[in-house]
Parts: sequence; C-alpha cells; structure tokens
Amino acid sequence: MGKGSFRVDLTKIEGEGDFPCPRCGALISPDDETEEVYTIIDTIMEDDGCLESMVIRCNRCGSTISLDGLAELSEEDSSRIEISEALPESKFGDSTSHIISMDGKHLGHLNVEYAQKEDVEAFKKLRNLRLGEPFRCTVSVEDVEGTELEKEVLREIVKAVKRRFKGLRDGDIYIVEIRGGSKNFIGRASNL
Repeated sequence: MGKGSFRVDLTKIEGEGDFPCPRCGALISPDDETEEVYTIIDTIMEDDGCLESMVIRCNRCGSTISLDGLAELSEEDSSRIEISEALPESKFGDSTSHIISMDGKHLGHLNVEYAQKEDVEAFKKLRNLRLGEPFRCTVSVEDVEGTELEKEVLREIVKAVKRRFKGLRDGDIYIVEIRGGSKNFIGRASNL
C-alpha cells in the first residue's frame, strides 16, 4: 500500500464499529450516511452477493482505507448461535466456560482451553501456537426437549466458536452430547 493507504480489519474493532482514521484520527462511523467524514470509493462483492470489503477515503486527510472483515461481520450478524461471556467459574489464562444458545434457547456449554507454555513447546513442530491463545475446546450439547441436534446446527455452533475464538481449528473442537445424564462423544468438528 502506498503512502496514505491503510487497512482496517473490522473484526478486530470493539464496540459499535466506529474507528479513528489511521492517519488523522477523524472518527469514522458505519452509521454516518452523510459522507461528511468519509466517501465510499469501491465495494468488493463475494460470489454469493455479500459485501466482502470496501475502500473508503477520509474526507479530512485524503487517506485511502481498505475495510476488511465485512463478510465475517455479516455472517456473525446472521448467526442464530449465541455464546455467552465467560462464566464466573472460568480460570482466566487457563480455561473459560460459556453457555451456548440458539435463538435464545439453551443448547449447552462450551469450555475453551488456552495454550500454556508446555503446549507451545509440545506442539511447536506441528503448528505455530502462541502462549494464551485458544488451543482446544469442548462443546457439550444437551438433549433439548428430546429433539436430536442435526449436523447443520452443530456446524453452525462450530462456525460461531471459530469466529469468537480466533485460531481454533476444526480438529481442536470436540463435540459431546449429553443425553439423560450420560455423555456421548460425537467427534471432532473436522468429522462433521
């Protein structure tokens, strides 16, 4: 990218999507439709018609900013799967526990483990693992009102987990079904 050209990954932005221009600090908001602060220069669409990325120009300093991550945000907005914030029993830095629900209905629990020093050392030849990043997780789905979860719902859960916990791979996600108090290992997400 040339001078005055920047990239902003919208999936890394906290809050409502507002961010400062990387050059001059002007506040760029997705809710601003006036084109006073920025102007849309180009949009890039995916094959399915979803917006993939956008190029804008800051009207204050003239910088060109490529906005990445729009497809992921759109997919996240349309997901029916919700993952709670970490529950009180979480051991931050080691593992976190979460509740999984779909359309407001409880489906089960998620336990995410984070890479420790010994994990980084043990797996250094197999993958580039960093200390403290999500490393492994177990999705425990409960038999909701006697109905079996279909693979499509399990795939949706896996997508939501991977969006929320960057760095997890399908092989890192273990799925267990809890039915009548007993656990049934369904498999890894890579087998769905």
